[in-house]
Amino acid sequence: MAEHVGIFPGPEGPVCDFCSARGPTWRYPVSSFVAYEVQGVVGESVGDWAACDACHALIEADQRDALVRRSLEMMPHRGEVPPDVALAFIRKAHTGFFLNRRGPAVWLGPRGPGVVKETGGTEARE
Repeated sequence: MAEHVGIFPGPEGPVCDFCSARGPTWRYPVSSFVAYEVQGVVGESVGDWAACDACHALIEADQRDALVRRSLEMMPHRGEVPPDVALAFIRKAHTGFFLNRRGPAVWLGPRGPGVVKETGGTEARE
C-alpha cells in the first residue's frame, strides 16, 4: 500500500483486522489498547483497525457474535491454536476494539481515504 493510513499490510498487502481477508475497504479510528496478556507478555493494539465489507456490515449492524464467528472461521493458521484459546483472544480483541473506537468508519474505496460514510447515505470529507 503506497499511502500509510494506520493499517499495517500483511505479506500480500493490507488485510482486514477482523477476518484477515485481503483488501480491506474500511478504516475504523481506534485508540491504542492492551490486546492481550499471556505469561507476562503484553501485546498492544496500536492505532486504527481495517475492515473488509463483510466485517464492516457486521460491525455497523452490531452483530458482535457473528463477527467473532467470522473471525474464528477465517483465522489464518486455524488449527494451530486450540479453538477455546483462539475464541478468547478474538473476543478480548474485539471488546477492546468496541471500547476504544473513536468515530465512524472511513471508506478506503476508489475515492481513497478521507470519505466518511455516515448512516443515512450522506458522506462527508474528513
